[in-house]
Amino acid sequence: MDERRQSELENKLRATLREHQHEGLNMIGNSEELVHRLVRAVSEWIEDRPVYQRSA
Repeated sequence: MDERRQSELENKLRATLREHQHEGLNMIGNSEELVHRLVRAVSEWIEDRPVYQRSA
């Protein structure tokens, strides 16, 4: 993964974590919700890639 793509992913994950914390879901017992949100964030990030880059 090049540095630009890694930075994009890091920013997306940070934003997802901030949203999770803002909603007060960062308490013990809500880790499953955080994991689901992070997986969705990565899935969206992957979908934003051009098709020719996905196979690389």
